[in-house]
Amino acid sequence: MANRQPGGMREVLDELGARPDALVPEHRADLDELGFCRFDGFLEPVSVATVLTEITRQITGTRQGGTLHLKGLLDHSSLFDSLWLRPELLAAVTHL
Repeated sequence: MANRQPGGMREVLDELGARPDALVPEHRADLDELGFCRFDGFLEPVSVATVLTEITRQITGTRQGGTLHLKGLLDHSSLFDSLWLRPELLAAVTHL
């Protein structure tokens, strides 16, 4: 049951535009059948380059036992906020 209290998660998601109609029927079907969907064109090429540059900067020197660790992405850059706060992505996560 969705939380309908003021300040509840559903209210926040609604304010961010993460409503079920933010997903096209194909995305909903893919999520139901595959557990994921593709958002082709989610980022412009220049944005991809910017994001990759920031990720590369953050993982420099973070190798632990052969594995790169990218921790604190939320704390270190607001660059990524525009990615995971997109209505269609939030709607997909909510759908799952």
